[in-house]
Amino acid sequence: MSLSKKKDNSTSDSIVLLFPAQASLWEGKEILFLFSVHQVIGVLNQDRGPMTSGRSTHIVGKTKWRGNDLPILSLENCLGLPNGGSILDQHIVAIREVYRDEDNELKDLYALCCLGANTRRLHLPFENHPVDVPECIHQPYFLKGVYEMRHSIILVIHLRQILASLTMVEEGPR
Repeated sequence: MSLSKKKDNSTSDSIVLLFPAQASLWEGKEILFLFSVHQVIGVLNQDRGPMTSGRSTHIVGKTKWRGNDLPILSLENCLGLPNGGSILDQHIVAIREVYRDEDNELKDLYALCCLGANTRRLHLPFENHPVDVPECIHQPYFLKGVYEMRHSIILVIHLRQILASLTMVEEGPR
């Protein structure tokens, strides 16, 4: 199964955003994180705040968002990706994942992620094919899928899985 447009053909559902990872290349291919435009709530125009230390290497800072002090996640650290050594321009991006709870009610789950600033916008479908999880990924259960596109490896994050053990903001029923 490759990444493709949803059956209803709505315009915004067919747009995805690709953010470069701050990680080493995998077999000469750039590593990118994929999110739908519905998942990206906004880009914060502020610094990531103080670096944190202690409990989790997944958390690289904290900042205030919608009145809450929230941790900022490093998806690279969550997956165990090796650092590429270069410092990319980065943004703090608010990401949302929608899911159904045990009562079958829709819930929104939010996270702040430190992502590469060189964002690309693509329309689905685009040429890609699924591949096995690269051996450089130490936490494969944090992924929904891995795809290859030309000179890139695309990672589709399982945000709910990542946030299960971390601080998060969860809103009530939609």
